[in-house]
Amino acid sequence: FRLGNFYLHISKTGGWNVYQKMFALEESQRQEEEESRICEIAQGSLKRRKLSCDFVFSERRYSKYANRAYAVVRNPRDHVLSQYFHCTESRDHRNNAHFMPSSLDEWLEAWTLALDNETKAEENKQFHCYDPRNYQ
Repeated sequence: FRLGNFYLHISKTGGWNVYQKMFALEESQRQEEEESRICEIAQGSLKRRKLSCDFVFSERRYSKYANRAYAVVRNPRDHVLSQYFHCTESRDHRNNAHFMPSSLDEWLEAWTLALDNETKAEENKQFHCYDPRNYQ
């Protein structure tokens, strides 16, 4: 079982750009050596899959089987603002945008109240989108 580089994708931090760049790099290397491989893993055990990957992209926790681990982080304010607008304006969330509060201030207030209140955090799941308390 071998993992080369493990990229921990944190939503709304530019991970898709990293994925595209690494895939392009892998494509050029694949022509030279047939072993090069990118694996995208969302869930499940990495070890049980018996993968041999040069690059692993995942939103799961860091894997101890990786030779190196990477993540992209953003300024927390920019990150939360990006989450809000993704939830209210993106094509990915257009079917759930009506669940979001009508303003950024209302959304931030709802999640601020949830910082020490799990009942409120459960209520906020009604927004059907990001939880900005993920602490990056």
